[in-house]
Amino acid sequence: MAAKQADTPTEATHFHHSAKVFNIMQWDKKLELGIDSIDRQHRAIIERINRLEIALNSSVTSVTVPRLLEVYDYLDQYIATHFREEEELMAQNNYPNLEAHKALHHGFEAELAKLRDSLEGSGLISYATAQLVGYLGKWFITHIQGEDPKYVSYIKK
Repeated sequence: MAAKQADTPTEATHFHHSAKVFNIMQWDKKLELGIDSIDRQHRAIIERINRLEIALNSSVTSVTVPRLLEVYDYLDQYIATHFREEEELMAQNNYPNLEAHKALHHGFEAELAKLRDSLEGSGLISYATAQLVGYLGKWFITHIQGEDPKYVSYIKK
């Protein structure tokens, strides 16, 4: 497997396996916020999104919708826990933009629910489903780089 190193944290590393192209997100020190528990959770979420990407793009004979839903549920539960812990941290520190940040989290969770609906509704692994997984990964990286530093800088004042 030959890998192309990502130039920026928002780029995915591409590698080929059985004529499939995987978009794997790479953890980068630039994504660290300086709060160990949150950084560990972010890293774990990226790993889970990568697992979903790999499962989704595995050969059709080796992956089933129930298996994808299992991987999805693992990701979904972890993200829900992470978002609540992050929101609790913001609330404990009286972060003034907590409600706006929560709205962003809820929007992400709604998109994640669309993925489940897509998988359950059609029973098929579609191109649209694959696109949604890619979107979720990009959204998460953008959120870590753009939104999360705002509350971290407030907390560290």
